[in-house]
Amino acid sequence: MKIAHLILTHQSPKQLQRLVSSLEHPEAYFFIHLDLKADLNAFKSPFKSDRVVFIKDRVDVKWGTYSMVKATLNGFNEILSFPVDFDFVNLLSGQDYPLRSTSSFHNFLEQNKDFSFMHYWFIKTDWPDVHSRIFEYHFDDFDFVGKFKIASVLNFLLPKRKLPYGLEPVGRSQWFTVNMVHLKYMMQYVENHPAYIKYFRLTWGCDEFFFQTILYNSIYKDQIVNNNLRYIDWSEGNDSPKTLELSDLESLKQSKDFFARKFDEIKSANLLKEIDSLREAH
Repeated sequence: MKIAHLILTHQSPKQLQRLVSSLEHPEAYFFIHLDLKADLNAFKSPFKSDRVVFIKDRVDVKWGTYSMVKATLNGFNEILSFPVDFDFVNLLSGQDYPLRSTSSFHNFLEQNKDFSFMHYWFIKTDWPDVHSRIFEYHFDDFDFVGKFKIASVLNFLLPKRKLPYGLEPVGRSQWFTVNMVHLKYMMQYVENHPAYIKYFRLTWGCDEFFFQTILYNSIYKDQIVNNNLRYIDWSEGNDSPKTLELSDLESLKQSKDFFARKFDEIKSANLLKEIDSLREAH
């Protein structure tokens, strides 16, 4: 069960090293997209293994814009061109960490090889708060004077946007685990449907909808498990999830998920030590 872990990161080289080390396995490979703004050498120099690959086509990632999707697509393309036949791709951030042993994750995917694990809601009915993000014009991914004013005028004058090809929009978390059949389908879809990219470049936070929408509207719809295997705490009501600390340990113990986010190498230091002890015991 060969797994390609695609990690999107922009800070904390030591935290990245710890994450990679925690997931090492005879059939695990690591593909790291480092934000173009970060110092490549600071992140790359500690890694000597040919199983750790830094994505060559780096993107200057800006929060909420299509650049996050572009970074992910670049990572997927590098995985597909790598001379190993992978079974799954596991998309992580540099602030994720495993809750269970690496072997248990590989075994789980071996037993569920026909499925992909994505968290999604139905945008039109279940997530009205994001309608403006996906059905109105946004120019955040572009760099020109007056872009916010122009977007405001367009959204006032024009009717709500509709996804191309009659697609049903779904989405929630950008982090997921997909098998290679599904990944190849999504990449072929993107290549063959340029209007899809054009539409989502004019949305906000499209990383939370882009891939789920493709797969949900495909023949593989029934092979999506609506669970991305990740513990994420949104209880603080902020735009980003809670940074987990030692006080969250009991909740993590009760979780059946394989990963959690987000962690900070300083604030979460004691919690990470406890998680390592639990993983070693199992």
